[in-house]
Amino acid sequence: MKKYSKSMLIMGVATVSSVALVAGVSSAQDQTSRQSDLIDKVSQSHNIDREELESTFNEFREEKKAERGAKRQEFLQSKVDDGTITSEQKDMLESRESEMKEAINMLKESDANREEIKSKIKELKVEFKTWAEEQGIDLEELRPEDAPNKGRRHLKNRL
Repeated sequence: MKKYSKSMLIMGVATVSSVALVAGVSSAQDQTSRQSDLIDKVSQSHNIDREELESTFNEFREEKKAERGAKRQEFLQSKVDDGTITSEQKDMLESRESEMKEAINMLKESDANREEIKSKIKELKVEFKTWAEEQGIDLEELRPEDAPNKGRRHLKNRL
């Protein structure tokens, strides 16, 4: 059997877990349970300390979250620089996006079932879109060029 480096295994676990978490919305307990089971299995099969593996995974996830946040801020600043939005609109957008993420996280941690969570998230997106329109912000203009499915018609009605 080949020996794999610890960092390769951790990256593999992080990638698999990230894909699993992004694949769909489910309760926080289900996500935590799946992640915990995966960490248990990898730590046992490759003789890696479970707490160290979990800690490394959490650090990796937080780093990626911070990178995404910085990239979003840079993108919005570029939209201010090119005149698509004002600095005030950028600040309002960042604040509103943060509030929406917080609401979604709280929802995922609640006792709501999957369908209730999906329904509430859909409501939040509609509220966000309505708010943006009221502020004179065209959300299609604020979608990065490398965003998945940018410009596809079937997604226009999702928000």
